[in-house]
Amino acid sequence: MGIGTLLIAQGRVKTTGVVMPGFAFDPEEIFRELEKRQILINIQVKSAGS
Repeated sequence: MGIGTLLIAQGRVKTTGVVMPGFAFDPEEIFRELEKRQILINIQVKSAGS
């Protein structure tokens, strides 16, 4: 919530109204802000059959 609030306050969100976070926020911006706070997310994708 804090990162979303920060992005809105900085004018980096152009969407208005009630929308899903995926439409309101650029995921790359969210991950950059998380990294600044030393919150790292690792994603591992495996294909079926691996």
